[in-house]
Amino acid sequence: MYRVIIALIVMPFMSSSALAQDIIILKNGDEMKCKVIEISQNDIKYKNTENIQGSLVSVPINNVYAVKYENGTVALINHETIIKENTSKSTAESQKIKKKQDKKTNDKVSTSLYAGVSFPLGQFADKDKGAARTGFSASAELLIKTRFPFLTFECEGNYTTHALNVENSSLYKNINARYDLGNLVFGYRLHTPLKNFKVFVSILAGINFTAVDGKSYETINGKGIAFYPGTGIIYKRLTVGTRYLFANPGLSPYSYGKLINVRAFQILAGFKL
Repeated sequence: MYRVIIALIVMPFMSSSALAQDIIILKNGDEMKCKVIEISQNDIKYKNTENIQGSLVSVPINNVYAVKYENGTVALINHETIIKENTSKSTAESQKIKKKQDKKTNDKVSTSLYAGVSFPLGQFADKDKGAARTGFSASAELLIKTRFPFLTFECEGNYTTHALNVENSSLYKNINARYDLGNLVFGYRLHTPLKNFKVFVSILAGINFTAVDGKSYETINGKGIAFYPGTGIIYKRLTVGTRYLFANPGLSPYSYGKLINVRAFQILAGFKL
């Protein structure tokens, strides 16, 4: 009697458990009671309900008509639709990965443009020697991040021009010309490892090309070395800085043969492209 009562109590639960399963309906009409694990473009992976702890079993997707899930939902299997869905998912994932890679590349390599004022110093400003007036400077800069978060490799092309205008000196009268300096320099920038606000110090060195061009005498050209120590601040995409320009072009605008060095203090502002 007790066994009958226990059986009557347990049977509904057994029945409910037996019904709580998925059904794969094949195109030939056969049905397989199972637990569906994964549906891909090639096959459907499932586990037998009789051995739920066992290994995965698969059936080719082309042989399947539909899948009826334990909650009553029926999914008709269309092989072409699955391929399109999987392809679109793969494409979307690839695009996300590509965007992340492009962002990493853009974060690693950047370019900036600068412009500012250049104030001549020393012999370069002396009216009996360099006679340079306050000038203009512009730069294009390439920055490449290194493995160290506080160190950046820097390559810069710079153009600086100064008017040469002397009305009366011990050597010449009424000189009207200009200095054109082109500098290609390389070096490193040491900065605070912050994201939006940075303080930096840079040391650059390279080659210098200088031309003295004017109507009162023939053009004189020279080349030598250039040295650029500087400092500044970076806020997001904006940069403001100062630096000392030293160039040894080995030339003079005067005919007496004395050579001068170009020295200037520059204040520049720019932005990251």
